[in-house]
Amino acid sequence: MPLYAMSCFKLPLSLCKRIQSILTRFWWDDKPDKRKISWVAWNTLTLPKSEGGLGFREIEQFNDALLGRISWKILHFPDSLLARVLLGKYCLEKNFLEVTASSSCSHGWRSILAGREVLLKGLGWTVGDGSSINIWKDPWLSTDLPRLPIGPPTEENRHLKVSALLQPETNDWNAAAIQKHLPQYEESICKLIPSSNKKKDALVWLPERKGFYTTKTGYMLAKLNSNAPISENFNWQLNIWKIRIPPKLKMFLWKVKRKALSVGNNLSCRGIVSDLLCKRCGERESELHILIHCSFARRVWDLAPLHRTPRSESSSSLGSLLTSARQTQALPPLGITHSSLYHWILWYIWKSRNLLIFENRIITEEETITKAIVAAKEWQAAQPIVKTPQRCRTTNVPPTEASLIHVPLIEDATLAIPHIEDSTQALPPDEVLLCFTDAAWNASSGSCGMGWIFKTQHRVIHRGSAFRRHTPSALAAEALAMKYALTAASRMEVTSINVFSDSQVLISLLNTETSTNELQGILHDIALLCHSFVSCTFSFIPREANVLADGMAKAALASLNSPAL
Repeated sequence: MPLYAMSCFKLPLSLCKRIQSILTRFWWDDKPDKRKISWVAWNTLTLPKSEGGLGFREIEQFNDALLGRISWKILHFPDSLLARVLLGKYCLEKNFLEVTASSSCSHGWRSILAGREVLLKGLGWTVGDGSSINIWKDPWLSTDLPRLPIGPPTEENRHLKVSALLQPETNDWNAAAIQKHLPQYEESICKLIPSSNKKKDALVWLPERKGFYTTKTGYMLAKLNSNAPISENFNWQLNIWKIRIPPKLKMFLWKVKRKALSVGNNLSCRGIVSDLLCKRCGERESELHILIHCSFARRVWDLAPLHRTPRSESSSSLGSLLTSARQTQALPPLGITHSSLYHWILWYIWKSRNLLIFENRIITEEETITKAIVAAKEWQAAQPIVKTPQRCRTTNVPPTEASLIHVPLIEDATLAIPHIEDSTQALPPDEVLLCFTDAAWNASSGSCGMGWIFKTQHRVIHRGSAFRRHTPSALAAEALAMKYALTAASRMEVTSINVFSDSQVLISLLNTETSTNELQGILHDIALLCHSFVSCTFSFIPREANVLADGMAKAALASLNSPAL
């Protein structure tokens, strides 16, 4: 495929169709001079594997997705030489996201605008100080999908910025302003957590968790918007692609489900009227008949050493046949534990049918089962043994509950940083502080509780906790707990601190200095708080070594739902 040309210019539609035709013929034909039946439509082949396709690229949409990379670079690197030339020539009156193609513009600029259309389907704003985001025109209500409020706006607020909904002192959400302008979106807005330090608003790519545009997600979004979604109650990943069997068996199962095998029913649908009956029993041939309903197949399954074998009455469709296969295991004496004997038997039933038709060879039921068992064992023995890596453990285990100092619980109702009581003990000079944080999150209510413990090598010097009602995820709750703990340590004038958390994802984000769309504001605040310490490190510990902070977080969450509050 001409990837370099496709990443620079938009190809003509006729050329895209020619490339598509070449790919189709390469996939289905045996030889260049021998054309075969295309059993599955091209639109189906280009679907992702999780949707029942094979992940082939739709040429025109893939071309647009590649061009989206240039548009992304122009949008985020406007000071580059290419961006300055193009923006200076074509974007004098309107910005890049709003400009239209003039009649005199070059083919290269039209290609870039084609890539921009892909970007517009997935761009969204993460709220910082809110000064760059128009409430009614820009997508800002979600960090997952491009959502904006449904109008129409009033004459008073049609030019309003998101900054009008934030408190100027703390950069927290102003409940009164939200109730005045967007009361129906209050819950969605409160789940967005802006930076307390008024970070600038950022335009991010929402389909990608880290906010950066990728050709893969751009293509998937373009493909999703070009075709109506097909609702199908069948999990392709679990039932086919993630099964521990060879690729040839996975492709066979995909062809079975997609009716891409040369059986009688499929041949008759394409106008072929000969050889439509089963060679063993004389009935109409279909995938289900060959694999389950035929008398030969039933005798094979009766001999199968499985704890649950398929039955004709329960396997009414190909989907139910493949779904029930995941629940079937080989009996213990065989030793087949890392592969699926069920799918090997399906494969050898199909091979036995082909040998009878094309070579006139009769394979007995016993031979079919024996071949399936031998092949399953050989493939299992050839697979490398993957050892599960042991989780690293820390020697800094938290102290007992009896040694903790009680600090009153404070509600964080308005997203403000909780007040830390002055009942903490003094930290010895030049001693490193050990901090343990954890959070508990209720998915149904969106509430979370947070807890943190400060200790030295010998004693606990502080404990704190807080809770919050509108939290988008468990990861956001973990990040908030760490932010509040670092704020408390900063107020105690700590110089060196080692922070421990049982959230491996959060620790990885902090140590690699990366971010996500959801956590941009929180991680920005944590990065600034780190500058107030001479030394600040982040380490992962297993949950069983963080039980006290976990208990405090759960207690804080429980107190939020208590009648007293």
